[in-house]
Amino acid sequence: MNRIIIAIVVIVLILTFGVLNEVYINNSFNGIGMRCEEVQSLLENKDYEKAKQVSQESIEWWHKRREILELTCPHNEIKDFMTNLSTLYGAIYAENYQDALSISISLQQDAKTRLGLLKYAPKNIF
Repeated sequence: MNRIIIAIVVIVLILTFGVLNEVYINNSFNGIGMRCEEVQSLLENKDYEKAKQVSQESIEWWHKRREILELTCPHNEIKDFMTNLSTLYGAIYAENYQDALSISISLQQDAKTRLGLLKYAPKNIF
């Protein structure tokens, strides 16, 4: 009887961890996608200082989330995204706004793509 209880507890813990991980991944990539969309909007409206500030805040926000994401996701998926965020900030800082605009659009799509690759879905299992 004790073995059954232990097995049930382990299964519940595994399922709970899986659900929490799924929610965290979803919130992280949707959140960074919205931040990149905000940067795009600011660049289109020529509010460059605010765009620089939002991109810097996005790097800091992602850096905090990256610690947990690297525990459960492939490191390259997370590391590459951090590099691209830094490239966005660098383009804005260098006043290369056309490149920054294209990078922000690319990052939005990249967030959607990586979310699709990392989330639980039958296509990712089989």
